[in-house]
Amino acid sequence: MKSRLECLICALSQALRTARQAGASEGVQRKILDELMGILPGSDLNMSPAEISQDAYATVSRLTGVADPFHDAKKRHNAVALALYPRLREIVDSSDNRLETALRLAAAGNIVDLGVLEDDEIAAHLDDALRVTLARDDSADLLAFLEKPRRVLYLLDNAGEVVFDRVLMEELAGHKVQAVVKSAPIINDVTREDAEEAGVAEAAEIIELGCDSIGVNMRRAGTEFRKAFESADVIIAKGQGNYETLDRWDANIYFILRAKCPIVAEELHVKLHEAVLIHSPVYARP
Repeated sequence: MKSRLECLICALSQALRTARQAGASEGVQRKILDELMGILPGSDLNMSPAEISQDAYATVSRLTGVADPFHDAKKRHNAVALALYPRLREIVDSSDNRLETALRLAAAGNIVDLGVLEDDEIAAHLDDALRVTLARDDSADLLAFLEKPRRVLYLLDNAGEVVFDRVLMEELAGHKVQAVVKSAPIINDVTREDAEEAGVAEAAEIIELGCDSIGVNMRRAGTEFRKAFESADVIIAKGQGNYETLDRWDANIYFILRAKCPIVAEELHVKLHEAVLIHSPVYARP
């Protein structure tokens, strides 16, 4: 999707939030904002919001010297979600339709914000997330497609949430599943270390995107990923960044995300904070 003027303001806000997460002094925070205000006027709004935000995170890392500001937060989110794992498995094991339930859990993982919840609040929020009606729901098409063995490429999103994805990938055991992680830290996105910590290696082959881009930047992606992307029968893409960068890509992609900003909500034709599971809007079915 293309960016809008609001995305420039959002990039500044993301930079400030991340600088504070990295423990930057007020002087360094100001330096980061000043530098970005020199960069952003030249931004091409034909780029996705994720691509515009990339400069913000790169600037923060360079000027703070902190490569992974969210490292500790990711560890905590994984630990919290792994404590939930037995319950997630119980929910699936007691279900009449295991795969559909696991798919709902994967969507719930994108709805539950582990970063703002206390440990004793998470169970209630999980129940709420499982009861959420998806504003747009193409899951029936995806489930029908998965009735035969397929090559599934699973684009992971955030730490913590990845444990929910693990449950779905475990239910895809009859398929060839590859889980995609970032090759270097970017926000709280899943790296190989995060995925292995969450137990993903027990359910899928882990491959790397080949870069640290928000969502998928095909110009920077590695050869292994591009080959996997082109050969996949179906791609499951979690989170807003993957939607922003792949919504106009002619591929058999199913996006699972919550609309966390007004621009994305408008693009999806849903209300802010609503969740969707949608098929690629431009995929030319064979």
